Amino acid sequence: MTTTKNKPESTSDEGVVMATKVAAAGKSKTFNQITIEIPGPVEPYEAQMNTDGMRPRRSPGDVGINPMYYSFATSRSLLHPLRDAPPEGRGVPVYPHKYPVTDEAEMSRNIKANARYFGADLVGIVELTPEKIQLGAYRKDQEAVAQFSHYIIVAKEMDALHFRSRLVHPNFPRPVRSPSASSDVHKSYSDVEKMCVHLADYIRGLGYNAESEGPSRRLLNGPFANWAGLGETGRNNVVITPEFGPRVRLGGVLTNLPMVEDEPVNLGIQKFCEVCKTCIRVCPSGALPKGPKEVVRGVLRWPLDRKRCSEIGWAFGGGVSYGCQQCLVVCPFNKPPGLMHDIVRWFIKNAPWMNRSILKGDDFFPSAYEQFMDYQAREEG
Repeated sequence: MTTTKNKPESTSDEGVVMATKVAAAGKSKTFNQITIEIPGPVEPYEAQMNTDGMRPRRSPGDVGINPMYYSFATSRSLLHPLRDAPPEGRGVPVYPHKYPVTDEAEMSRNIKANARYFGADLVGIVELTPEKIQLGAYRKDQEAVAQFSHYIIVAKEMDALHFRSRLVHPNFPRPVRSPSASSDVHKSYSDVEKMCVHLADYIRGLGYNAESEGPSRRLLNGPFANWAGLGETGRNNVVITPEFGPRVRLGGVLTNLPMVEDEPVNLGIQKFCEVCKTCIRVCPSGALPKGPKEVVRGVLRWPLDRKRCSEIGWAFGGGVSYGCQQCLVVCPFNKPPGLMHDIVRWFIKNAPWMNRSILKGDDFFPSAYEQFMDYQAREEG
């Protein structure tokens, strides 16, 4: 199966429907310089529902699932026993003699360097407090988390091409997330799981207890990424980093190793989200809020209608793993690195009064992959 790479001449829904109707199962058709390959027949989304209204599990070869998904899911499950030291797990045991930490700042630099060596693109350190544990840890795990003093949060960049790739299929009136895009999610989670296991093993080798949390175990990684200064939670309810936008997967390690914590940083991202609203106009479910931030579970942020995002987003995503995620693909912070985009990011951080002008420039020079989104007129306000 190929992903579409070239910009279409028409971005209307009618053009997409024309492109999909001419393709038959097992054949390919070129339309507006886009090669469409149909792997086989697929049932409409409604036909995939069981009598109880739940979606059945996909099997290899189905449209919406790449067989690589099972490889990444298996690799994660194989790593789970290595998260903990014996006797709870099969990871490296805690060395009986602690390495003397005389300079916590130097140890922080050491841990960050090793995390990057293991594959992390971004690393931050958060000192655990009762308030942070209450907000960021699952209730059933708060007592276990309180046994540790620090949380090391890591971020792995997702592949830019696979992240935004789309599948064109006769059953869907618009391009939907491609199987390779869904597989890239699981590959990134697998990478995060692996690097966290390695980092926890390294810390236990220094004589300090460490527990790999992977992508999600006892904690919500989003708040800790904010506290560590890796990014800010945007209107789309995910952490947006200045380097990669929302195109990251998070994980972490709990430990008692003495270190210096990082501080939250005002990156100007939430200020930009207040006027941008690009994610709102591409959201097919209407799950994203148009109004100001609200206090949700003790945190001031934009509320998200998770039920609509889950149910309708899956349908508009073609039923593929992790739904449509159009709000992530079109985020302006997804722009690739380069001098021009680095300058724009500097203005977003230091001159928020330029945000509206920056948005107009973003509309004037859209990325090629944005041609596949279902855009409405940008809302002012």
